[in-house]
Amino acid sequence: MKLLQILYPGLGGHSSVATSLIAGDKQRTFNHYLLGYGIEKPSDNLKAYDCDYVLKEQGFDIRSFFKVYNKIKKIRPDAVIVHSTSQIVTVFIYSLFNQVKWLAVEHHANSVKTKLDWIYSVIILLLSPQVVYLTDTYKEEIIEKFPLLTKRQKIAVIGNGIDMFKFTPGKRIPDGLVNITMISRLNGLRDHHTLIHAFAVLAQKNDNFRLKIAGSGATFTEIKELIVSLGLENNVDLLGFLNEDQIIALLHNTDIYVHSSLAETQSTSLLQVMACKIPIIATDIPGINNLLQNKADALLFQIGQSKEIAASVDQIITDHRLRNTLIENAFNKLETDYSSVKMFNKYFSFLKK
Repeated sequence: MKLLQILYPGLGGHSSVATSLIAGDKQRTFNHYLLGYGIEKPSDNLKAYDCDYVLKEQGFDIRSFFKVYNKIKKIRPDAVIVHSTSQIVTVFIYSLFNQVKWLAVEHHANSVKTKLDWIYSVIILLLSPQVVYLTDTYKEEIIEKFPLLTKRQKIAVIGNGIDMFKFTPGKRIPDGLVNITMISRLNGLRDHHTLIHAFAVLAQKNDNFRLKIAGSGATFTEIKELIVSLGLENNVDLLGFLNEDQIIALLHNTDIYVHSSLAETQSTSLLQVMACKIPIIATDIPGINNLLQNKADALLFQIGQSKEIAASVDQIITDHRLRNTLIENAFNKLETDYSSVKMFNKYFSFLKK
């Protein structure tokens, strides 16, 4: 059987979820295909997979929808998972003329959805035979907003999963430095500014701190200018886009992971960090606080509170018992609830209905 996943192909949640789902298919139930749709070509992470793509123009590009339809028609999948919500109508039309099981997954945080995003959410509920949300909170928000459109028997919660054979704890080589890391796209939904201001406080006290920011995006230049304005260019590395192997290597050289964000659905980066057994400091927002519990799995801080981040870093460095507790609790939670195998089995049970 053929399973096609349609996704945004750049660095980020879609590709990580799609490849983790493939990794979770240990019995090779499906032949797996990926179809990227967006303004970027597939990231290096996807080159090892059977991945095709359709590049679209900025804005509404009607011709790209026909191209996606033809790609689907060429693959002739038995099942389709739609991560890219803009392609719901395309897959629905294909399903009218071809026997195929399909479902849609909502990834975009409700708190930052535009009018167009909400329109897609309605289209998903109207057209998709099955809908997946990443968290219970997300599902309940949708039900509350669209009570007449939500049929509970067609919706499910399936959290993202991580390939724990690929993301494993590494051996940190001591170098006298404290390496702090954040991995995400650089855009308005991620709060790198607060992280950098927190790091400025830490760097003033101790020159052994290093901050490594992985990712690319619209705010790259703005963040670089902030680093220079604070005189941190010798202590902060903007690493740009990293492929999956480079991300693993970076995590294995990380002492503390900080995820400063304004909106999340469910962060794949955090799952990767949990698998690598690194202590986490993160923003106390939905999409994070329903994954990690403050002082149990991570230390959580309020949006924009750079002093809280700095204090949490100091706490993890000085309190070794706390550090180990956070690491082990987060790892055990991941192993129990968020492995790629568990994720695949849940999707498979949904697709075979």
